[in-house]
Formats: sequence, structure tokens, C-alpha cells
Amino acid sequence: MSRKQQICWVLGMTGCLLVFMLLTGAYVWGWGTAEVDQTFGSGLVTRVKPLTHDIFAVITILGDTNFVTVVTVLISLVFIIKKLWHQLAIFLPAILSGWQLNNILKDLIARPRPVYPEAVHHMTSFSFPSGHAMISVALFGSLAYILLPYLKTKAARRALLVGAVLLTLLVGFSRLVLGVHYLTDIAAGFAFSGFLLLLILFADQWEWFRRPPLNRLY
Repeated sequence: MSRKQQICWVLGMTGCLLVFMLLTGAYVWGWGTAEVDQTFGSGLVTRVKPLTHDIFAVITILGDTNFVTVVTVLISLVFIIKKLWHQLAIFLPAILSGWQLNNILKDLIARPRPVYPEAVHHMTSFSFPSGHAMISVALFGSLAYILLPYLKTKAARRALLVGAVLLTLLVGFSRLVLGVHYLTDIAAGFAFSGFLLLLILFADQWEWFRRPPLNRLY
């Protein structure tokens, strides 16, 4: 990896971390995001039709703890059976780091969940950052990276990346539609999990795993 490429990776990770820190500071020190969050969230929830709500209630399952746990165990078992240790060393840390750090951050920041009279779903756990947003970045991002080498055409690779991004955004948006998160919860979850994922992929690209990267991105 050249010096220029290293700088690009570090800038990407720093950018994600900076966005997360700014959003955290905006909530903790009251920089006006609370009003924006409340206005946006209330306006969205009140406009959601029953069919739209039902669709996103299904989509949000892709980021639920139970679903992701089953998927993580099954994929990890496949990697173990196939002795794909390199893939496992990327996939499992991405999922577990996002999970554990999300719990720690939620307890530290302790932001209450939004309460909208029109919302069907109500939760009592802390809200910032969104666990669904964090885990969707880790799950779909790491799987896309791992699967890329198996796709030989540019069209297939682009479709995989677009699909991963689209699923991640839909899971995040589903939390807003259901009224269980603020907009900044989702953005902060994407940003912090993006930092964690980039860090793991950077380790692979820089051959920290003592073997060539799964897929050279440069």
C-alpha cells in the first residue's frame, strides 16, 4: 500500500469518526439538533401509511439482534467448516465490535428514545447511536467486501456494492419510519460503524493478517 493510499484510508476513517464525534457533541451540548430531530421524526411518522409501516417493519428485521445473531453464527460456521480463516477474521470482528461498542456508547450517552403519539412502536432502551444502523454497516459491508473477489465482472461487483449500501440505508430508514430513533441516532450509527469497518478493512489491505488482502481495492 502506497503512502497516498494509506492517507486516503486514514482520511476516510478520520472523517467517519469526526462525524460521529460532532453528532455526539451536538446532542450532549445541545447544539440545536434536538429540535431538528424532533421536527423531522414527528413529520415523518405522522405521514407514514399503514402499508409503508408494514413494509419497513419487515425490513427492520434485517438489523434485529435475533436475526443478525442467527446469520452471524451460520456464516461463521460456514467459514470454519471451509477453513476460511481470513474471511472469518474480517467478518466476526466487524460484527462483534459493532455490537459491543454500541451497547457501551448507548449506556455512556444515555439518550432517551423518541416518543411520538402516532408511532405504533415504543422502546425504553437508550437511543444513541442506533444499533440497527451500526450492525447493518458491519454486516452488509463486511459481507460485500468478502464476496467481491468471487465476482469477476464489474457489473456484478457494482450490483453487490449498491445492494449492500441500499440494504444498509433501508434498515436505518426503517428505524425512522417506525419512530424508534432520531435522525442523528441513525447518522451517528452509520458513521461510527463505518469507522470500525474501515479500520478492519484497512488492516486487511495493509496485510496485518500476515497474508495478501482478500481483494485489493487499489
